[in-house]
Amino acid sequence: MRSFPIGDHKFIWEVRDLCGNTATTTYLIKVRDCKGPNAVVMKGLATTLMPVMNMVSVKAKFFDNFSSDNCTPAQQLKFSYSANVNDTIRIFNCDSIGTRTVYIWVTDLAGNQTQTATTIDIQDNHKTCGPTALLDISGSIYTENGKFVSDTKVKIDGGETEREVMTDQSGKYTFSNLAKLNDYEIKPEKNTGHLDGITTLDLVIMQRHILGLKTLDSPYKLIAADINNSKSVTAADLVELRKVVLGVESEFKYNTSWRFVDAGHKFAGYKRALDIFPQ
Repeated sequence: MRSFPIGDHKFIWEVRDLCGNTATTTYLIKVRDCKGPNAVVMKGLATTLMPVMNMVSVKAKFFDNFSSDNCTPAQQLKFSYSANVNDTIRIFNCDSIGTRTVYIWVTDLAGNQTQTATTIDIQDNHKTCGPTALLDISGSIYTENGKFVSDTKVKIDGGETEREVMTDQSGKYTFSNLAKLNDYEIKPEKNTGHLDGITTLDLVIMQRHILGLKTLDSPYKLIAADINNSKSVTAADLVELRKVVLGVESEFKYNTSWRFVDAGHKFAGYKRALDIFPQ
């Protein structure tokens, strides 16, 4: 077995039989580096804002923790905050205080890239930003009838921040010490208690809806009845619900037990209530 360096190589194969006849053929082979670097970064960095300027600049390379590559020397690897190798510096200011997730791209000389994630803790040790640099975001999770839902996982995403908390017995959640002037998205998740609030009467109610005898009277009930997440309520949903009610299945096969809608959401129409959820 032979190894060959990166580049273009020409191979000449010659075959000879016992009568002395020979034949040759030529192959061109290109050896390329197609393997991404081994990206190793610090498990989080901490820095403080500089006084007067109220900011700090951080190079992506500062996160490096002996990254390596099969062909490119470590000192020639490039570090950036995105796939753009020139995106090498981030400026953090008073709106950045707190811990946030950052993504680091490591690029070798052949252009192969590997992405990894870590965190940075922006601090205001010199107290240059004042007491109003951070904010809290809180809310409540509750049903259509106003019953609070506890033990719901709530995630917040935005401003390079990713955190999650659980709602308390009052259905409340709070995210503290968030940087201002960022766009945040709240995402509740719960996939336990598949029979919470469900009885055999619900089978009858759904059947009457499907037969057109008495339709479900709210978009939330329509969403709850879409057991198989097909954006419609049909006999197939009735079958899936019956499996769980009778104990044949322990959970819904194609859906989560809880689905959440922003309390301020305005439905475009009763029959379009299911359109707000991607399949």
